[in-house]
Amino acid sequence: MEDRARLIRELLWDVCRRNFASVNFLSAKVQPTRSRARWT
Repeated sequence: MEDRARLIRELLWDVCRRNFASVNFLSAKVQPTRSRARWT
C-alpha cells in the first residue's frame, strides 16, 4: 500500500514537473515577442 502511494506521488511529481517546464518554455517563447510588440 505504501509503495503504491509513493509510486503515485512520484508519477504526479513527474507530470507536474513536465507541465511546469512546458509552461516555462511557452512563456519564454511568447514573452519576448509580446514585450517587443509593446515597445515598438
